Amino acid sequence: MSAPQVNSPLEDKHHDLHVEDVTRTQDGGDVSADSDELVKSRYDQLSVFQALWKFRRATFYTFLVFTGYTIDGFEVTMAGSIVSNKGFIRQFGSPNASGVYALSTTWVAAWGAIINVGQIIAMTHVSWGLAHRQLVGKLIMGMAIGTLQVTVYPYTAECVPRIGDDDRESMVRLVLNVAHTRYAIGGITASVMMTMTARRQPFYWQLPVYVEMGLVGLMGICFILIPETPWYHGRRGNKEGCFKSMRRLFGNVDDYNQEEEWGIISRSVEHERELLEQTSAVSWSSIFRGTNGKRMFILLLVCTGQQVGGNALMSTYSTYFFQLAGLADPFNATMIQNCVALIAILFYFVVIDRLGRRLPTCTTYTTLTVVLWLVGALYYVKTAAAQTALLALVCIWQPCFTLYTTSYYVIASELPSVQLRMKTGTFVWFYQALWGIALTFAAPPLLGVANIRAAFLFAGLSMPVAILLWFFLPETRSRSVAEMDELFEKRIPAWRTGKFVTEAEKQLDRVLQAEQKAGGQAV
Repeated sequence: MSAPQVNSPLEDKHHDLHVEDVTRTQDGGDVSADSDELVKSRYDQLSVFQALWKFRRATFYTFLVFTGYTIDGFEVTMAGSIVSNKGFIRQFGSPNASGVYALSTTWVAAWGAIINVGQIIAMTHVSWGLAHRQLVGKLIMGMAIGTLQVTVYPYTAECVPRIGDDDRESMVRLVLNVAHTRYAIGGITASVMMTMTARRQPFYWQLPVYVEMGLVGLMGICFILIPETPWYHGRRGNKEGCFKSMRRLFGNVDDYNQEEEWGIISRSVEHERELLEQTSAVSWSSIFRGTNGKRMFILLLVCTGQQVGGNALMSTYSTYFFQLAGLADPFNATMIQNCVALIAILFYFVVIDRLGRRLPTCTTYTTLTVVLWLVGALYYVKTAAAQTALLALVCIWQPCFTLYTTSYYVIASELPSVQLRMKTGTFVWFYQALWGIALTFAAPPLLGVANIRAAFLFAGLSMPVAILLWFFLPETRSRSVAEMDELFEKRIPAWRTGKFVTEAEKQLDRVLQAEQKAGGQAV
C-alpha cells in the first residue's frame, strides 16, 4: 500500500500554486532546492499549544508511553517510605536490646541500592534468576525502571516533532513535563496511601504493593498500542517503514509533508554518519570522540549533579530522613514534599521553561547546593523551630531538584546525536545507576552516624558541579540535531549558544520568506 498523497502547507493555502512554481528567492536562489535541503522542520514555527492540537495523535501516543512514569513515581516513593512502616519493620526487622523492632542501616542501604542494580541489569540486557523474595522483587522493579529510562526518553525525542520559537516551549518539553507530572502524581498517591496506612492499619504494609500490580497491568495495555518512531526507520534507510510510522503518528495532520520530513530525517542521519566516518565506525567508543565526546561530558556532568544533589538523602529516603531528624509525622512530611514537587513541575511548564534549558538548570542547582549547606547546619540548632525550618528548607530544595531533574531529562533527549542517541542514553543511565548504587547504599549508614549533617557531604560534592554547569552547559531549546552539531563544531561558548544564529535557521528563514513572497505574488 503506497503512502497517501499529502499536500504541502503552501499547496494547502494556495490551491492554484505549486511548489515547483516558486523557483527563485530574492537573491536568485532556487527555493525548491533549499527546501529539499532543510535540516530544520518548518513546524518549528508553531507555538506549543498550536502543536499540541495539530499533532494530537502523536501526543496521545507519547502520553501512553509515560504511563510507566506514574508507576515509577509510585514505586520510588513507596520503597523509600515503607522502611518506616511499623508492619514492614516488624516483619523484616529484629528486636534490639530494649525489645523494639528496627531495621539495620545495612539492610536499609541494601534495600535502596538493589533497585539501581536492577537498572544496570536491564540496561545491559542481562537476565538471570534469584530466590530471595523481597530483594528480588525490588531488583525486578529496578530492571523495569532501567528499561523505562533507557528507552522512553529517546522514544519521545524521536516520536514528537520539535517545535517552538525563541519565546515558546518545544513539543518534547511539553510531553516530558507531562511525564514528570505523572511521576509526581504517582509519588503523591503513594505518599497518601502510606500516610493513611500508617494511621489506620499501621501493620498492613502490603496494600500499596497490591495497588502497584494493577498499575502495571494498565501500563502493559498502553505499551501494546504505541507505534515505532520515524527516526528508527530513518536510521535503517527504511522509507516505507518511516512513512507507515508517520501515518500512525501524524495521519490526522492535513498539511503534513511526509517527503519533506523524511528528507529532514535522512539528511540529519547522513550528517551524523559523515561525522562518525571521520573518526571511526559507529561503535561504543564513538560516544567519547569529537563533538560526541563533548556531548557526553556535558551529559555526565548534569547526571552527576542529579545524583550528588541530595537525592539519596532527602528524596529516596525522605521518610527515613524525616524520622531520624525527629519530625512527629514523617509520612505526612513526605506527602508535603511530593506535593511541592508537583507544583514545581507545573510552574516549570507554565513559566520557567520560557527561559530555556541552561538558565533554569544552572540557577536551580546553585540554589539547591546552598540549601544543602543550610540543612547540615540545622543539626547544631537545638530548638523546636529547627524541625519546622528543616521542612521549609526541604520544600525549597525539592522544587529546585525537581526542576533540575526535569531539565536534565530534556537535555538528555535533545543533546545526543541521532546515530548515537541510544548508545549515549544507555551509557548515561548506566553511569547514573552506578552513582545510585553508591549513594543509596551509603546514605542510611551515613544518616545513622551523622544524622542531617550528612547533607554537608552532598553539598561538598555539588559545589564543583554547580560551577562547571555555568561554563559548559549549552542552550538546547528549539535546536535541531544539525544545529547542535554546528554549535559544537564551531566551538560556540556555552553562554552564547542561546542567541547564536545557526546556518540551519538562516536556511529555513530563506525558504519561508521566499514562499511567503511567492504566495503574495500569486494572490
